[in-house]
Amino acid sequence: MAKATAIKKARTLAKVECMISFASSFKPRWKTAVVQVTWYAKTIAFPDGDNALASLKAFFDGLTDYGIFDDDRGNTYPPVKFAKDKDNPRIVLTITGV
Repeated sequence: MAKATAIKKARTLAKVECMISFASSFKPRWKTAVVQVTWYAKTIAFPDGDNALASLKAFFDGLTDYGIFDDDRGNTYPPVKFAKDKDNPRIVLTITGV
């Protein structure tokens, strides 16, 4: 149950962040997209690239909920880029419509 709650929160957070970023002035609806993940961590103990991508599935679903793309099934996910940023750890998604 805790996992389901965390997934729902992540999915909703992604959708809300899109609403804030686009301020309802622009809403792309791509058939497919290339989603580049850049993972900035506090230390150089980076996760495995495949596991990092899998951990973001709920966020990708939230982007679909918002309408960034029709369905995330056809998207391309290049290998995750990792970098260290002790002061500002974060995950950046760069999305390019195809």
